[in-house]
Amino acid sequence: MAVNDFSEEASTPSTPTAGRWKLYPKSTGWFFLDDAGVETSLTAGLTSSTKLPTVGCTQAAGALTFTAASMYLDFRSATLTSGTPSTVLAAPANLVLPSGGTLGFTTLIEGTILIAEMNNAGTTELAICNKAGGLQTDESNLISTTAIGTGSDSANVWYSTTARTNLPYKIIGEANLTNTAGAWGDATKIQPAGGLASGVLATRNALNVAGDAPMFACRAWVNFTASTGAILASGNVSGVVRNGTGDWTITFSTPLPDVNYAFSYGAIGAGAVTAVYNASLNTNTFRFETRRTDTLAEAEPGGCTVSFFR
Repeated sequence: MAVNDFSEEASTPSTPTAGRWKLYPKSTGWFFLDDAGVETSLTAGLTSSTKLPTVGCTQAAGALTFTAASMYLDFRSATLTSGTPSTVLAAPANLVLPSGGTLGFTTLIEGTILIAEMNNAGTTELAICNKAGGLQTDESNLISTTAIGTGSDSANVWYSTTARTNLPYKIIGEANLTNTAGAWGDATKIQPAGGLASGVLATRNALNVAGDAPMFACRAWVNFTASTGAILASGNVSGVVRNGTGDWTITFSTPLPDVNYAFSYGAIGAGAVTAVYNASLNTNTFRFETRRTDTLAEAEPGGCTVSFFR
């Protein structure tokens, strides 16, 4: 069996003659070039969308060291108006969070640190942030970072070895940890991003959900004017009927899966008004009343909000 040796190309080679293709390696992976001069990456399909990266977080003397193994990653363009991604052979240097840098963690309360790689003109660098800080982490934006150190105490800041401005990034994992008076303990869980885990992490990141407690969805919600039943905003609610003073029926657009749901009520512009449910639960509609807390007489606030969970 013949074995061919390939030399790495520094740039795209010349276009082959009609009816022929060229196959060659470059620093960012394998490519082929057709007779129309169109270059296609053969490596793009082997990126973070199908592979889990190897991510590390180790503790020594109260400091944390974050690591990531070399692999190809796809990044969005650094130009927000461009939809052309770039494939980079990511091999970032380690990132050290010194003891004393808390990332805004509450002492003795476990939280989650997000780990990302930034694309700095073809060179990847690690960055971290407190997952509970409310930062946008869906990879559709660019991030700017602050140089990491003992004073890295903000929950809503990205930190990296060197401060960077407006770089594309990729979330590659997260680590659950506890900080005690500035000193870090060992990670209780390290989760790389990718495959099914990537979708789970993306959802939790978008909702700013930290820790391992499960999430449960709101199946329907509505904000309406009490005196008329007019809907101001809603989800999975097709209508609200005012049956009388402090008495309404909510109809779901799509029925709830069963009657074992929970609901939460809020009054807008109300005085001493509480919610009183007056019928059995069902999956298509929900009827409830509001009454005064002191006399239990029928009464209604200016507006109502109701949410349903199952």
